[in-house]
Amino acid sequence: GSMQQSNCFPKSCRSRRYTIRVIAWFVAIIFTVLPSSAQLWAQAPLSLQWYQVNTKNVLDNARNKIEPSLPATERDLARSITYRVTAAPGIGAFAAYEGNQRVIVIHAGTIQAVDWMFDAAWMENELNLPGCFKEYANYYYQGLQTNQNRVDSRLAPLPVAAPLTFAQAQGHKCAGATPQRMMSSSGYGARKAGAIEASIVFLYLHELGHHILRHTDGKRTDDPAGLAMSRNQEDAADRYAVGAALRAQYALTAAMPWHSLMALVGGNSIEAEKKSSHPLGVSRVLSIYRQTEQYYRQNPQQWRNPSTYDAGMQELANAIGELEAEVNSLK
Repeated sequence: GSMQQSNCFPKSCRSRRYTIRVIAWFVAIIFTVLPSSAQLWAQAPLSLQWYQVNTKNVLDNARNKIEPSLPATERDLARSITYRVTAAPGIGAFAAYEGNQRVIVIHAGTIQAVDWMFDAAWMENELNLPGCFKEYANYYYQGLQTNQNRVDSRLAPLPVAAPLTFAQAQGHKCAGATPQRMMSSSGYGARKAGAIEASIVFLYLHELGHHILRHTDGKRTDDPAGLAMSRNQEDAADRYAVGAALRAQYALTAAMPWHSLMALVGGNSIEAEKKSSHPLGVSRVLSIYRQTEQYYRQNPQQWRNPSTYDAGMQELANAIGELEAEVNSLK
């Protein structure tokens, strides 16, 4: 399959120096969010079973919107797949065969992590708490490392606090963030719903891309050639996901929390990338943004609100510039 593992820990990886920003145009303008959905995600509890149920609901809704826009052969294949959301705490989604049946599996822990990345970013950007995102990300990383070591030793994992709990219990730079401030800040529920739903759509289409592109038909190896092939397949699945989403009028640049998570766990050097089955996380995000920019330059009529086109494209160009600087710093 194409498991995106959280196997990069603080000893070998730095967290990103900046937060991938919430691009308001893409969440509020291009991505359609129902008010009920916005309220739902804004008050999300921490139960993995809750994330499991609601992720499945979002996935079913996204499939109903996207699959009719696929070419007939792709649509038939997509509808033949068994989709499963588990209550597992791990960060992962994968495409595979189970016997002769194609499957796509998403762990609810992935969506919980996406939710938490959004909140940490919102605290920093919208509640004006500079440094909060990096502080929380470093704490989250340490939790991943500790729990990976515990699981390897056959011990139960320890709880990792959500950003608001972290802020109230021990977060220095996140101090001052409260549920009341989050809920009362303008656009919080709608943008959170859009960002999380876009993240789920990205995971779904990325894994669908592995099936469509027949990446699941062969075995991967861990030698340099095999890893390079795997990275190429991951990049191709990303490009498939972005293209399929855009044609269905989903802008995956709205998936900011998943992009932040990819950048966090996706390595911090070209040398690290050579030892990985996935491209550098921040490079993947840059490719997604570039592909989106190219699409809208070639298809401006697909932009839902023409009056925001110039401002939205400028904001996208600014984000690309920041990502390019980050990638260049890793070379």
